[in-house]
Amino acid sequence: MEKDSSLANSRRIAIIGSPNSGKSQIFSNLTGEYALVSNYPFSTISIKKASYSTPEGTCEVFDTPGIYSLLVQSEEGIAVRNLILSGEADVILQCIDANLLKQSLSLTAELLDLGIPLVITVNAIDETLKKGIWIDSVRLSQLLGVPVIDSVSYT
Repeated sequence: MEKDSSLANSRRIAIIGSPNSGKSQIFSNLTGEYALVSNYPFSTISIKKASYSTPEGTCEVFDTPGIYSLLVQSEEGIAVRNLILSGEADVILQCIDANLLKQSLSLTAELLDLGIPLVITVNAIDETLKKGIWIDSVRLSQLLGVPVIDSVSYT
């Protein structure tokens, strides 16, 4: 998909991840737009879009319903997969719940196979630390070959 010349300095970021992994919270933090933040299934049932400006240009951000895999059958999951595969997003920001790291890495593998630039945020890192579990995000970044950022939950 070729970008409109008026969007030459624009980046389009799709926030992807399993349900309740912190996608809507990050969307709200980035854009200032309200997104329903909750801990129950299907709380985000459609793709939301908002933008914010940086000195380098504008970023369009897509908040998506939660998925566990690109092999989806639900209407919401198909919409997320279509967004990813359409080329509409320049970058994928995968939200991973630190408490469910192992379960999230299968989606990470699928996203890596697509060759789309990927950044991972490991959310709720503070909760795992309270349990005595430390996630080495630097090593995870080295193993996956993509940037990995720690973030804390808002409780």
